[in-house]
Amino acid sequence: MAIILIEYIFGHKIIRQERNAMNKISPLRRDGVVPDIIDLEPKDKITIKYSSGVEVNFGNELTPTQVKDQPVVDWPADNNSYYTLLMTDPDVPSRTDPNLSEGKHWIVINIPGADVSKGQTLVEYMGSGPFKGTGFHRYIFVVYKQTDIINTNEKHYFVIY
Repeated sequence: MAIILIEYIFGHKIIRQERNAMNKISPLRRDGVVPDIIDLEPKDKITIKYSSGVEVNFGNELTPTQVKDQPVVDWPADNNSYYTLLMTDPDVPSRTDPNLSEGKHWIVINIPGADVSKGQTLVEYMGSGPFKGTGFHRYIFVVYKQTDIINTNEKHYFVIY
């Protein structure tokens, strides 16, 4: 599989930060997604919208209450292909000491085109909610294009590994 799309949010609480010097580089590099999580920037973008009215936008800061419900996710998909959608927290237990990462927050495989509802859920959606005092966490959404159907009957729960 190859990474085709990525999007991410910061969870915990909203704060405003000046990023004048950092605005000249891509948000994926600015926030360490590249190279911490993936090696290269993907060519396309995932659209992630929550029922609370917020949308994920390359590192925007959202609260746990804004992202508690499973979002609607879309991407430019080939309807004849299958995809895997992951949402992870690479900053477990904290960004300064991520020795337990990645926390799996959502895994759906065998998604036909971009119809997440028709995929096979391995890990049910769990919104952000870092432990108190651990600072901001990056919650990363990644879509992989599969080369074939993945055959598994496994079911997982929120796991940190």
